[in-house]
Amino acid sequence: MEQSTRRLVDNVVPVAKITEDILAQLIDEQSSVRGYAISLNKTDLAPYEAAELRLAKDLEDIDVYLPDYPELRLLVEKGRSLIDIARRQFAEQIVMLDTQDIVTARIKVASSTAAIEGYRT
Repeated sequence: MEQSTRRLVDNVVPVAKITEDILAQLIDEQSSVRGYAISLNKTDLAPYEAAELRLAKDLEDIDVYLPDYPELRLLVEKGRSLIDIARRQFAEQIVMLDTQDIVTARIKVASSTAAIEGYRT
């Protein structure tokens, strides 16, 4: 019993850190896209691009823990769908801004918090 409890604790801490980092990356992406929507300066997307790389790594890292914890796998699958929605929204907003559909993009940027809030909860 003690060994299985210890193993669980050893795995919970890294998973918690990864999930916190995923949220931080989503917030960084959102902030970067918002900055770009305001400035229309491509350099404001540098944090978005860096967050995309870190987010991809976080999603790979969390997969290591899923085989041993079916409940966690279900939560991660739900979270991953919300992450995918947020990432797709951010990418679409960037395309809109790049193609000068600025008003629509800014409206979408302002309302893009739902997927992140869903992940957070």
